[in-house]
Amino acid sequence: MDDFVIPTKTMEELEERTVRFLKIAEKYNLCFKRSKCDIKAVKEWKTLTKVKDVESFLEFANFY
Repeated sequence: MDDFVIPTKTMEELEERTVRFLKIAEKYNLCFKRSKCDIKAVKEWKTLTKVKDVESFLEFANFY
């Protein structure tokens, strides 16, 4: 598995979906590289308000 995105509208929903995702991953013995699981840059990304901002973010996300 290379990349995954968990779309949510609230932090609570993100937590619930992330836990559910990780339980499913564990059930099927999927592994993740810890070095690629740093979300600091994503958390610090400014709020996206323009199409160009979304494109830039997606390019960034696809790079990692």
